[in-house]
Amino acid sequence: MAASGRTRKVAAGVALVVAVAMGVTALIGPVAGSPSSKDTYCNGLQAYVGQLNTFQDPTDTAQLDKLISDGTNLSKSAPDGLTDEWGLLVKYLEQIRSTGGDQAKLQELNATIDPATGQALQTIAADGQQNCAASGSGSGSAEDA
Repeated sequence: MAASGRTRKVAAGVALVVAVAMGVTALIGPVAGSPSSKDTYCNGLQAYVGQLNTFQDPTDTAQLDKLISDGTNLSKSAPDGLTDEWGLLVKYLEQIRSTGGDQAKLQELNATIDPATGQALQTIAADGQQNCAASGSGSGSAEDA
């Protein structure tokens, strides 16, 4: 029974990442025209959100490695105000990977998750909703790129 409770707590931490990702997915549409740096970031964010939505198993090191690598790349193309937030997300994913899938370690990580990580996810999502949804609106404007 204890293992089942731990699994639920770990799943709750993973669900935090997935829930924010799903909110962003609903509001980010495809980007038309030749990509600006903003459009490139938004396209990358959309793809990343798709990866987060399929992430269910904290023992899947291949998927974690891809999320960490892609998150690191997105942090480099993200708007300046989001660099720290992407850093926190990548750090959290690295912490999940470092547990090696050990349920006790995952439970401990979930119990000590930094509230700033959740806030960072919300900030990334809000920025994506505000700035990337507008990019996908088909307006064709590249003035802010």
